[in-house]
Amino acid sequence: MKKTKVLLIVIPLIFIIGAVVRFATPRDEPAVVEASISMISQTGSLADSAAVYYWQTDEHKRDYKELFAELEEQGHTREELEHIFSDPRVKIIKLQLPKSARSKKDKELEEVKEAEEAEKPEEPKKEKEPPSVPKSLVEDMVDFSVTHNRLLRHIKYKHDVDWEIIVAVLKKETNLGRILGTDRVFNAYNTLLRSYKGHPTLKKQREKRWMGYIELIAFLTICKQNNWEPLEVYGSYAGAFGRPQFISTSYLAFAVDGDLDGAIDLFGNWSDVGHSVANYLLKHGWRKRKWDEENKEVLMTYNKSEDYRDEVWEYAQALRKAWKQRQSNP
Repeated sequence: MKKTKVLLIVIPLIFIIGAVVRFATPRDEPAVVEASISMISQTGSLADSAAVYYWQTDEHKRDYKELFAELEEQGHTREELEHIFSDPRVKIIKLQLPKSARSKKDKELEEVKEAEEAEKPEEPKKEKEPPSVPKSLVEDMVDFSVTHNRLLRHIKYKHDVDWEIIVAVLKKETNLGRILGTDRVFNAYNTLLRSYKGHPTLKKQREKRWMGYIELIAFLTICKQNNWEPLEVYGSYAGAFGRPQFISTSYLAFAVDGDLDGAIDLFGNWSDVGHSVANYLLKHGWRKRKWDEENKEVLMTYNKSEDYRDEVWEYAQALRKAWKQRQSNP
């Protein structure tokens, strides 16, 4: 009798607990792509810890084995690499695609809309009007050009790159060095190496993984050369850093010691910054005093956005005009 009473109490409790768990478990939201952030928070030395770090897991150890081997060939020790990649500040952003991004009804409505759009007669394309450049923005570039006029003219003489375009690039990239970014550059590249699973195509995943691989190697090489702490270098979410917002491979290929002091400082030395931007543009095809479409397209190598290209071009043109007015009316 006692056993029967116990069972009568326990069995309903089991069903109740099961129902609560099912209800509390979050369900997939079909219309939302969730971005979950996982923080590696283990502390202590590897020798004293039994924890398995993300780069030691079956899913990722092959990529990191190759990466560590390449870095060791370049002078990094295994111990320092394990210390860096196991740091609590390392953060990996995982993009998880939902099981169904759209409902069947949404897809049907979208197909109907596309069919209706296809039946409409094509309207003649209007030429895109150039963006207007605010007066305050132009004045800021003029003030900067006055302050650094001697340096800018020296850069133009040495590299055959018009100084107005250098100022325009720096204005667009970091507001003339005022906004450098708040994301850890290491985390940006390390996330890419972790396959960037948010991309729906395998080809795109491989491209991003390869980019993460080569940029991490370049970045850690730069850190070693400059005695930087890898996890204390900040830049954009995409891994660009310094006043000109170079990615690591661009830094190694195009950064210049402008004032010949034996160091390249893209965070605080305007001579290094200006010479580096000029060198980048020159190596990508910029031609002196050629304010034409061919030079305009060179800006697409700095950023693949057409809007970016157009804005920087208009900045430079507005600066040229304002500078000529200033010279004629001192």
